[in-house]
Amino acid sequence: MPLAESDRSVIARLFDLNVTAPSMLAHAALPHLRDSSGSLVDVSSTCGHRPLAGGAHYAATESALEQLTRAGPSNSCPTAYG
Repeated sequence: MPLAESDRSVIARLFDLNVTAPSMLAHAALPHLRDSSGSLVDVSSTCGHRPLAGGAHYAATESALEQLTRAGPSNSCPTAYG
């Protein structure tokens, strides 16, 4: 969605779906992952590092998810890349 057509509710919905929800899921799963030596795998689109025209906010959420995943090991969260 182009910046000129976006509003707070659309941006908040994108971040809730693509950043907040995976973060809260990882938080809830962390004790189980630690107990089982499991891994957390996040899936994002290529827009996180190659945004499409008119998709700045979506790309920002995908990039945020990628960075949270990369930061996982330094925050005591097991991760896997694939």
